Amino acid sequence: MPHQTLQDLQRYTGIQHMHRIGMAERMWRDRDRERHSISGSRRQPPPQSRS
Repeated sequence: MPHQTLQDLQRYTGIQHMHRIGMAERMWRDRDRERHSISGSRRQPPPQSRS
């Protein structure tokens, strides 16, 4: 296996790993926000994402 291909493979798996961690963190953050909005004041609607 050429050395360049090995480096590309390592870079690709590293990106995949970072992406997986980012997805998990985003999922947990959304879950925390839901829990806070539910346990907090129910009168306030959840903040809408501004475009």
